[in-house]
Amino acid sequence: MSKHKSKDYKITAVKYYLENDTNYTKTCEIFKCSERSLKRWIERYEELEEIKRLNRKPTSYKITKDQVKYAIQKLKENEQITMEELYKIIKKKYKDFDITPQHLGQVIRDNNITRKRTRHEHYPKERYGKPTDIKKELKIFYKEVSKFSLDKIISLDETSIQPAMYLSYSKCALGKRCVVKTDDNYVFRKFTLLCAISNSKCVGATLYKEGGMTKERFVDFLETNIFNKYKNH
Repeated sequence: MSKHKSKDYKITAVKYYLENDTNYTKTCEIFKCSERSLKRWIERYEELEEIKRLNRKPTSYKITKDQVKYAIQKLKENEQITMEELYKIIKKKYKDFDITPQHLGQVIRDNNITRKRTRHEHYPKERYGKPTDIKKELKIFYKEVSKFSLDKIISLDETSIQPAMYLSYSKCALGKRCVVKTDDNYVFRKFTLLCAISNSKCVGATLYKEGGMTKERFVDFLETNIFNKYKNH
């Protein structure tokens, strides 16, 4: 495939043809271009007095604005829907919809909707038989917390951990799966971890190999790691 000629190159060829007693064939032999191209350049030059490359605006031919709008609407209704499921939903409504789920995913990404790790947040409507108001409770909580300076706050967290804990994503060679192999059933055991941290360090941590958190364990943790060491917190 021949390379595109520059604007100056085209004008030079056109002026040479117009200002000299010559024909298309001889001019094209000199400037190494096709007669069809030269004829087109001459017509454009005579019409516009210049030769300017006209670039078309990028246009989507395979998916319409209405289809994109519908896809975004469905994602807002169900953020956990897969591209394959979304493709089937759009295809059911728009019979002429004809792009792959992979292409659909790129279109969705171009509209600032990205794949993120899902987080679970639980807000019960009732607690101890009484209705809850999470916004009101958070407002009261932060109002109380704001009475203390940051270095006087100790946060407690109880979580479940297990021996085989790995990052959800890895980097491996293209075409290969990232697999961490184990052969001991011990990896399926789960333990309870209770931690206390301040804004500068880990105040204390206790791992319980059997059972979950109890009132007795919690009080013992506070007496061991906090009450005797930190005052006015």
